[in-house]
Amino acid sequence: MAELAKAVGWPDMQAYHEAETDAAQRLIEGKLNWDGYEDAARQNKVALKKIFDTDPTELDEHKRNFQKFESICKDLASTFIVRAKGSASSK
Repeated sequence: MAELAKAVGWPDMQAYHEAETDAAQRLIEGKLNWDGYEDAARQNKVALKKIFDTDPTELDEHKRNFQKFESICKDLASTFIVRAKGSASSK
């Protein structure tokens, strides 16, 4: 998701997803205990709220960003489906 945010030029959302991923990864690797993970999640929740509350008049920009996300995801899904069908038919 961070890469998608980067692709559509949404650095705040990119940072949010990178922080989420980092906390989850550190928890899985044992570098962060559950309480630390919950603290990171709370902090990131506040960061996400700030992303959307920064300027409510930019809701159209957020809508455009999510539409770009949707378009990229659909393109990726189509590519995977085509490749999977091609791979299945070649066997």
